[in-house]
This record gives sequence, structure tokens and C-alpha cells, in this order.
Amino acid sequence: RFFASRNFYDILNVKKSSSKNEIKQAYRKLALKYHPDRNPNNRTESEQKFREITEAYETLSDDNKKSIYDSQLNNGFSSNSFGNNYSNTSNQNMNYNFKTTKMTDEEIENVFKNVFGNMNIDDIFRSNIFNEVKWENIK
Repeated sequence: RFFASRNFYDILNVKKSSSKNEIKQAYRKLALKYHPDRNPNNRTESEQKFREITEAYETLSDDNKKSIYDSQLNNGFSSNSFGNNYSNTSNQNMNYNFKTTKMTDEEIENVFKNVFGNMNIDDIFRSNIFNEVKWENIK
């Protein structure tokens, strides 16, 4: 499977040390590639991939969520238990909790719009977004 490990870093193909900008660029690239509107012949699979990409970005782009997620990865959290509640007590008796919930379609759309701005989705798909759109115009 494409996202067999369910590790958010693997999903976005970024390193733990990646900057917010690198994480955002990785999300943009994958979101364009796997957006369901770009894959009408394989809509079900692309919807699943797009959802996973967005959930990974939503976690890794938020400093607090990323910190909790990283703590779980460093303290025995199983990254293939994606989509559940996690609790772990480390050897230092520190308690970590991380919860992922399935994002609604509206939440996923909001993340996409937040990254791509008010650009028309057809224009995004028709252009080579990385060469034709000025990054400073998209916030």
C-alpha cells in the first residue's frame, strides 16, 4: 500500500528535521497529485490518499501537535495505529497522549484552501503550480 507505515513523515516524504516550509511544499505537491478531482478514474483511492496527506500535514504543520506526535514516536508510540487515541507511559514515567480523529471533508477542504489560498482549483490543476505561481502570493 502507498501509506502502509502510516507515519506522517513517511506520508509526506519529509524528514523529522524538515522546516515548516518544506512540510508545506511537500503537502502542496502531494495534494495536487492525489486530489480526487485530478483522479476521477481512481477517485476512491485518491480520496483516501488525499485524506491521509491532509491529516499528516495538519499534524506536522502545527507546532503543538507535532511536538506531541514526535514525543509519541520517540517513546514507543506505534505509528501504524493511525486514527486512534494513544497513551503511553515512558521509562521516565512521563505520560503522553496523542489523538487523531478522522477529518471531515470540510476540514480537509479548509486545509487545502488555507495552503492554496483563493486560487481556482481548475487553475491550480492546469498550471505547473511550482513554476507559475509566486510563493509569496500564497499564504
